[in-house]
Order: sequence, then C-alpha cells, then structure tokens
Amino acid sequence: MLAYLFYASIFGLPLAFALCWLVGRPILGFAMKAPVSWGKAVLWGAVISTTIAGITIAIGRYRGWRQSLDDRFYSRLGGGDNVQSIDGILTLYGWQVLAQNTALFVALGVAIALIVRWHIGPGHSKLER
Repeated sequence: MLAYLFYASIFGLPLAFALCWLVGRPILGFAMKAPVSWGKAVLWGAVISTTIAGITIAIGRYRGWRQSLDDRFYSRLGGGDNVQSIDGILTLYGWQVLAQNTALFVALGVAIALIVRWHIGPGHSKLER
C-alpha cells in the first residue's frame, strides 16, 4: 500500500501542480482583474464550493440510482436508526447527513475564500493573456 503512495506522490504531485498552474492561473487572473471586496470573496467562495458540491451530489445520486436498479446488488450503509442508504437510495437520515456535510463544505469554501482575500488583498492582476 505504501508503494502506491510513493508512486502517486512522484507522478501525482507534479501533475497536480502543473494542472493548478494551467487551470488556476487564468481563473485567478480573470477574477483579480478588478479589486475583490470581502462580499465578492464570500459570494465566489460560496458559488464555487456549491457548484463542486452540486456536481458531486449529482454524480453520487446517479450512482445510487444505478445501484438500486440492479437486483443482484444489496447494500446497507449504517445500522439501527442511523441507516444512511439502502441499495444506493438515501434514507431521510442519509439526506440529513448529506445536507450537513454540504453545508460544512460550502462554509469551508467561504472561509478559504476569505483567507485568500485576506492574504492576497483586494488585488489587481498583472497577468495578461
């Protein structure tokens, strides 16, 4: 198992840094062309984290729906009163857990946006296309 971690770090980290530079730099340059207020940082942090959470939820619910169609597949996530899903379909408790995790993820996205705004300042990009 540690061998995979070693190879993942050797190949994955340079790839992640390259993609962050190729994808993140133009987005950050576009976002920082005009000064960014605290409110705008909160808004964009919420929008970006909500978009990521929405895509993840959509993919997860699609996979759960596909699992529910397979008669050979049976799964139960959780036990007792805390069953989160049965055959890939969320229970009421599962929806509550999903909503709590999503709210925490969006709050973390807003907090990260505020930290970035505090660290970088209002900004004025010198990046040119």
